[in-house]
Amino acid sequence: MERLLVYGPQGSGKTHQLLNIAKWLQPTGAQFYVLDTDDSYSRNMEVEDFSALDNVHTTFAYDWEQYIAWLDDVLPKVVAERDWLVVDRVDKAWDRVQNFFSEEVYGKSLAQRLTQTRKAMASKKAMVVSANDQADWQTINANYQGWFMATMYKSRCNIYLVAAERSVRDQDSEETKDSFGPLHGKPAGQKTLAYEPHTVLRLYQDRKGAFFVTTAKDRGNRGYFDSVPLTNLALQYLFAKANFTRSRK
Repeated sequence: MERLLVYGPQGSGKTHQLLNIAKWLQPTGAQFYVLDTDDSYSRNMEVEDFSALDNVHTTFAYDWEQYIAWLDDVLPKVVAERDWLVVDRVDKAWDRVQNFFSEEVYGKSLAQRLTQTRKAMASKKAMVVSANDQADWQTINANYQGWFMATMYKSRCNIYLVAAERSVRDQDSEETKDSFGPLHGKPAGQKTLAYEPHTVLRLYQDRKGAFFVTTAKDRGNRGYFDSVPLTNLALQYLFAKANFTRSRK
């Protein structure tokens, strides 16, 4: 089974490469169940000439409850080791669960709650707010981890996660700085997002419009990409490094 996290700037080909994988694995019977947080897959499949793909099943989700409903719906359908769960983009899940918690508990959006907290700090009530916030973050993280770990492990199928890119900061952990500092960017989202996938790949596009891939981490027996020109991730990674074939399972 593959558990891939693919991240990079906007327009670096993250969704396009997933559709390439779906196209090349179509003869195997592999089904791709996509949580589409941008409502963009129908457009991408038309523009990129992937309209013949009948193995890509997309669900648009905005609210956290829709994330949970999608997982509950697809888990009984997936065939272990053959099918794929896709979350595009997974970094948005961290924002959605925070907003859901804030609205459920405080009756306010996260933005409104943060504004209220900032006002309380300014009026010297920071200690009370800090104590409340610590318990809140534990609850938020528990909700997120429950969904994320179920996505990663409950189905025993392949995983393809898509994340945006953020700058590496001085306050990041030493592990994050060591892993992603040389790559000039880290996956956006919850801070432990990159720990669970077997493989983390950074995709990017240069000023001339050429696409490249670099490996942030992978299984020990697979060679790393180091700014390698990228045309087809299915061929260059799954078939060349992960021993995938087009035989029906």
